[in-house]
Amino acid sequence: MNSNEEIFPHKEELIELAEILPSFHTPTIVFQGMDDQLVPPGNADYLEQMMSGADRLEIWRIEGLNHFVPWSRPDLITKAIQKLTEKSGVLGLTL
Repeated sequence: MNSNEEIFPHKEELIELAEILPSFHTPTIVFQGMDDQLVPPGNADYLEQMMSGADRLEIWRIEGLNHFVPWSRPDLITKAIQKLTEKSGVLGLTL
């Protein structure tokens, strides 16, 4: 039931998001598990197209990765945070 409640407004939210994605300038790293059964790899391709105005956008397409990145590969999240903070000059982050 919870899953259905999340999915029902999804189409309208994506339409709204499509209007503002090109204006995003925040450095962003997107994880795309190539074995994700819930989010197809085409979603990462879409973001890559739509966020062309981002100051820095990286799409990490990872073979063998499923949808549950925080539980299966927390090291990737740590690596992405470190990479973003090093490039942006944020100091004092301890992981």
